[in-house]
Amino acid sequence: MSGRTRQSLAASQGEEAAPYIPGLVYNQPLSWRAGKPIPVAELLERLQKLHNELRKIEQHQDQEGPKAEDYTRAAQDLANQNLLAHKDKGVRALTCCCLMDVMRICAPNAPLKLGQIKDIFTTIVNSIIPALADPSNAYNTQHVYILNSLAEVKSIVLITDIPNPDSLILNLFTSCFDIVSGSAKASTGEEIRTSVVHDMTRVLVAVIDEAPTLQPDIVDVVLRQFLRIDPRMSDNETGKGKQGIAAPDGKQGTFALKEYPPAYNLSKALCADCPEKMTTYISVYFSNVMMDASASIPSNGQPKNPNRRISSLDESDDETEGTLQLTKAHKLIRELWRACPDVLQNVIGYLETELTTESVSLRLLATQTLGDIISGIGVAGPPPAIPTDPAAYPPVTNLRSKQDVISTNPLQTPMSPKPFSQAHSSAYDLFLSRKQDKSPSVRAAWATASGRILFTLAGGIGLEEKQEQHLVKGLAQMLGDVDEKVRVSAIKAVGAFGLANVVNRLAVDGGVSTEGTVLCTVADRVKDKKQVPRDEATRLLGRLWGAAAGEIEHGVEEVVSAISGIPQKIFEAYYTGDTEIHALIDTVLLEDFLPIGYPPIKSKSSRANNQRARGKVTVDNDQADSVDPDGIRVRRILTLVRCLEGKARSVFFALQQRQVSLSKGVQLYLETCDKFNGGVVDGDEAKIKAQLTKVCEILARGTPEPSRVTGDLWKFAKLHDRRAYHLVKCTLDPSNDYRTVVNAIKELTKRLENGPHSTAVLLETLRPLIYRCGLLVYNRSHIPAIIELSRTDDEGLATTAHDVLKDISSRNPEILKSHVKEMCSDLQSNVPSQTQEEHLSAADTLKACSGFATKFPDEISKDRKFMLTLNDYALYSTSPRAAKHAVSILLAISPKKELHAKDLMQKALKGCQMGEQYFLTRLSTISQLCRLAPSAAAEDAEADKIIEVALNSVLLHNQHPAPLEDKIDPEDAPYMWSSDVDPETTSKQLALKILVNRACSQPDNQENKNAFFEVADPVIRILSSLITNNGELQKSYSTPATQKPHLRLAAAKYLLKLCTQNRAFEDLVTADLFNKVALVAHDRLSEVRTGFVQQLKKYLGANKLSHRWYSIPYLLAFEPDATLRTSTMLWLKSRTLYFAKQQQIRIQQATNTADKERIRANQNVMELMLARLLSLLAHHPDYPIQGTDSYVPDLVDYARYIIFYLSATSNEDNLSLIFHVAQRVKQAQDGICAGVEEQDEISQRLYTLSDLAQMTIRIFADVHGHQKGHSVGINLLQTWPGKARLPAHLFKALPNHEASIQIAEQTFLPTDEGFGDELEKLVRGMLKSGSTKSGHKKRKAEVKQEADDAGDEPRTTKKSKKFTSMPIRKAPSAKSIKTPKPGKKRKSEDSDIDDGSKTRSGEPSRKSARKSVGKATQISYAEADSSEDDREMEEMQNEAREDIESASASEPENQQISHQVNGDNEAQVSEGDENVDEANVGQQEGSDEMEVDQSPSPLARTARSKKGVLKNNSAPHVNGAQRNKKSKSAYASSNEKTAKAPPRGQRKGTPPGKKNAKADTQASTRQTRARTRN
Repeated sequence: MSGRTRQSLAASQGEEAAPYIPGLVYNQPLSWRAGKPIPVAELLERLQKLHNELRKIEQHQDQEGPKAEDYTRAAQDLANQNLLAHKDKGVRALTCCCLMDVMRICAPNAPLKLGQIKDIFTTIVNSIIPALADPSNAYNTQHVYILNSLAEVKSIVLITDIPNPDSLILNLFTSCFDIVSGSAKASTGEEIRTSVVHDMTRVLVAVIDEAPTLQPDIVDVVLRQFLRIDPRMSDNETGKGKQGIAAPDGKQGTFALKEYPPAYNLSKALCADCPEKMTTYISVYFSNVMMDASASIPSNGQPKNPNRRISSLDESDDETEGTLQLTKAHKLIRELWRACPDVLQNVIGYLETELTTESVSLRLLATQTLGDIISGIGVAGPPPAIPTDPAAYPPVTNLRSKQDVISTNPLQTPMSPKPFSQAHSSAYDLFLSRKQDKSPSVRAAWATASGRILFTLAGGIGLEEKQEQHLVKGLAQMLGDVDEKVRVSAIKAVGAFGLANVVNRLAVDGGVSTEGTVLCTVADRVKDKKQVPRDEATRLLGRLWGAAAGEIEHGVEEVVSAISGIPQKIFEAYYTGDTEIHALIDTVLLEDFLPIGYPPIKSKSSRANNQRARGKVTVDNDQADSVDPDGIRVRRILTLVRCLEGKARSVFFALQQRQVSLSKGVQLYLETCDKFNGGVVDGDEAKIKAQLTKVCEILARGTPEPSRVTGDLWKFAKLHDRRAYHLVKCTLDPSNDYRTVVNAIKELTKRLENGPHSTAVLLETLRPLIYRCGLLVYNRSHIPAIIELSRTDDEGLATTAHDVLKDISSRNPEILKSHVKEMCSDLQSNVPSQTQEEHLSAADTLKACSGFATKFPDEISKDRKFMLTLNDYALYSTSPRAAKHAVSILLAISPKKELHAKDLMQKALKGCQMGEQYFLTRLSTISQLCRLAPSAAAEDAEADKIIEVALNSVLLHNQHPAPLEDKIDPEDAPYMWSSDVDPETTSKQLALKILVNRACSQPDNQENKNAFFEVADPVIRILSSLITNNGELQKSYSTPATQKPHLRLAAAKYLLKLCTQNRAFEDLVTADLFNKVALVAHDRLSEVRTGFVQQLKKYLGANKLSHRWYSIPYLLAFEPDATLRTSTMLWLKSRTLYFAKQQQIRIQQATNTADKERIRANQNVMELMLARLLSLLAHHPDYPIQGTDSYVPDLVDYARYIIFYLSATSNEDNLSLIFHVAQRVKQAQDGICAGVEEQDEISQRLYTLSDLAQMTIRIFADVHGHQKGHSVGINLLQTWPGKARLPAHLFKALPNHEASIQIAEQTFLPTDEGFGDELEKLVRGMLKSGSTKSGHKKRKAEVKQEADDAGDEPRTTKKSKKFTSMPIRKAPSAKSIKTPKPGKKRKSEDSDIDDGSKTRSGEPSRKSARKSVGKATQISYAEADSSEDDREMEEMQNEAREDIESASASEPENQQISHQVNGDNEAQVSEGDENVDEANVGQQEGSDEMEVDQSPSPLARTARSKKGVLKNNSAPHVNGAQRNKKSKSAYASSNEKTAKAPPRGQRKGTPPGKKNAKADTQASTRQTRARTRN
């Protein structure tokens, strides 16, 4: 039969056959024989027809139609591999559509076998589902239909019935997530419809619900989607992509994700819709991951492979696989808590276990993870730190009601669905306990986490008050942690808060000034010993204050209480003396407090130019036109100064003084660079190089790295960039305005940055140098705004503006040049008269003009009108200060000074009577005239009138005398301080000032010696009477109680002033008067004590007083004011370092031996002050009375003075010299008292204090050595190779050798048991507390009253070991002794009080200066032979002498260079805000000072014992155990000798040297000390 016949037959048979599916029109076969496939087009047409009819059946399935079994044939044909595996996509798609229809119709029983079902889902999963990624596909409609059918009918559940469905399910999940994530996107970039994602979600949820279990790989696919928002994760960790993707840069925030990706949302929906099963799967997943990863990390936190380094768990590229998986697991936990916390119910328990494990790495991970969970922080990371810009304008306002926006990115916005502390309380408690973890890394992580929890308010949920307080307290504790990185983490955690959150959250319990708060603890880190936490804390505080300056200026209470104390804390850190802190303060001042670019507003001219050049400006034009940039900056400056008080304000003003002096040095440096000419020198090349070297070294002083700074300055000089020179000069020129200075700095910075690398490095040196010397704080552009604010008192800044104006006029008056005419015109417009008062700010304006007129008199107007104006201010001003400054200006600018002075004196004296309207003004005018124009008061008539007014009318007259019942002895007279000084007290102060100024103006020469004494001696006696009698000058004791402390303080200050003016006044202050003046430091009122000590430190810091005055500050050992005591301690330490530094510098600069000897004559000032202190204590009225019950405890208490001295002065280098000085006191007798009995009594006190000082020094040396890490038993006291000379006016030589031997062998300390132990306990206690805490003395009446109230209680003492003074050293053999070369004896009032010897051979230097060059010097603590010591010391001295003599002599002008660079003012910030004058260090030659004698051999001098020289003038070379053993027997023997030979002239119970007991009582109001013994 032919083929055509067969085809026709088959067709006829098909037409006659049964229908394909009963009830359907479609009746065409879908299968074909092998090799005879149906054409694709026809096949597609048939499948489409079948699909269309099946869809209709579905729509009419409730009506009568075909049964489910009728679809078996069609199902079998459709499930054939010929269709499912057809190469055409359309065929596969339509086939699956028809199958979905059949399954829908036949649900729930599909007419298919398991094998066929597997083939169907294989095609769907591997072909249909992936095709959904391309919405532009021609068959996308069919693909979507299939997915929708799977979701609607849930026929996808059949996939779980087939054998081994895991691979298909894994592919299904992978394909769905790849499609949703967009990793397989169409070329057109068309987005996938939301309905598709929704259907995928339903399909995957159905699979999870129906599947009995899911493979870990499937769970991993689901969980991996949560890491898609981690910017640090590479694509291969979350899906497909390249490996090794670097973490994004912090500056690429624009490219970061801003919303959750669809794949993330899909995984989140799966966890939310299947919570029970996903909880189980996730628990198993984390259990496997953590168990496997934990096994690779041993308990010590290090990997099992010790040769493999693991750095950070988060960012290291060299981590183990287990650590990586563990880290990823913890990141997932963070994000799962944000997305669906319910699935983590069983996982939190693993974190609790990790918190208690021994592995540091696991505890660290768990702490970080729990911290982020509680904070609501996911894998996207914490929200970015809120920027705090101190240069922003306009400044931030309404901080109290404002909350900083944490983040605008929802991925980084902290969000916690539920409060973790309530859902998992045990884990939360364990987390809180990690702040006490033994690992610093864990504590650092806890500090960061606690800050985030507070910052985010526990993910937005909120914190209970108790929880918040606990976290704040813990954060403050971390700020003071012993480990550096913990402190740094805590500081950074605070820095992330932002200004508003700091004020509203961290400062609720108190601000910077409140002890124990977070901000106060951060402020304490400003003095941190480590650089990183110190820098972080200081810059953070600076930014906070700079950003809040606007609110502080306006006086917003909450901000002021929280933030305003920051500058005070930072500037007080300057007193640490750390050069790194000094440099940090300079940076904070000009980058945070007063940013150079603040405010970012340009002037109109520059703004117009820049608009044309750049097309933009910094701020809006309207805003720039309405504000004054200089005025805004001035307000910031004045606000800063207003926040400073006391020492901090002194530092600020001293920094401006440093700017003046340092600018001179920089100018000299630039001039020398011009001469150097880049190395091509015209002239003496060696001289110019030496000069440049000297200038560079001096400029480098005070910097953290002097050697580097010196090298950079040399590089800058060799660069020889004249434009750079000009730009630096622009920053120093007082005639330039602020914008010119700033532009010069910007251009210089840009010039160096754009140059070679070597020039860019120079910025590290030049920028801090310009900060220090540039006119950036005091600038002429600021003067008009300061003057305007001083008049208007806007925001209460007038007082501060006056203070700044006064400081400018006194320190840098050149700035006022362009504004002084305006100030003078203002004075003329408000001139006072008998009917009109001047402006309130006139006195401050006159003060500013006075400082300017003193230095630039030619710049002040000299017209007659202005002269009359000044004359009127001097006569009719309501302010004595205004009159004083008016006289100063008048006499400074007047060409006829004498004429104007006499005329003004006559007018001032005319009608100058108590009670007149301008009486105080006239007194002030007379006082200033006596000082500046002494000729006006030289005539007898004027002099008599001045004395009559000052003495008789004012000082000796009380307008309001004390009532009769108050006229009692000075000891019990009322004595109280009043801050409101009445006019009568002011008049008496001015009267004293008149007498003092009149005495200061007297010339001291041989011709006028008698005239000088006639004027000066009465003034000294008046001041002495006021000091001795507690401010009382009347015999009737009728001075009001509130006047006396002011008068006593004024008298003490004026006495110091007299001593600074003339050496002759110093001679008039006898030793007895000096001791009385010293008792002002023990005045019963703190205001008097503070005022006197501050003035004393001011003069001493300026080197205006002789060295003997340094003994008075050591009397503050019992000072109850901790601030005064501590500041004085630091000041004494700084002065000790200063003298040591100056000694070394001057010895190096000395050009010949004579200069070196002269320098050595003024060395060791503070060490030799011990002799003066012991003399002062021996004459002190509070000295314990021997024979009383309280003598022993009081004597132990008395040792506090010595401990205070040692704490402030001693170190390992000078302790031996101090011990030697204490021994020397015992080799002389008192030279102050005239009577024999009084002299003997005081001498006995001196010997007792000498023994007490020696014992205290030995204990101090032992404790100090132990604290410094020396071995137990090592003795720091070494033989001192010189001999200290004692002041002749305080001590005199003993009468004979026998007396010397008797005193040396006798111990003057009490023999009571427990004395030594109590003393040692006191020394150890004070050293442990930092030597600054001390009990304070109480007045005798107070102590007596307390004793009466408490009753007499028996004193129990502990039995102590015996102590004694140093045993006498045996003299070496005569063969080993060399006769010292006789030296010239110095002739002065302070002659050598030697111990019988009439020769001396030089002055001993400090231990550090005695070290020979090139030879290692080691301290030997073993007992050495004297002859060996002699030879060794002689060799060292000879070598040192040869080195010094062979050294190259410095150029004579080097000293001038040093003075020019430093301006003879190195701006050392001392307590009195005075700078140290190097040029005056050597001015004390011939003064009443101690000297040192040094012999060639340190032990040769012991040979003088045959002539009566004592041999116990050095410490023995014995260790602690040997010393204690020897001292017991020596102490016992000395006690017997003491009993047999009592001291001469001893009088128990009566203080010697006083003829009048009442006078002795009046000399001090602090008769007895407070017993502070434990």
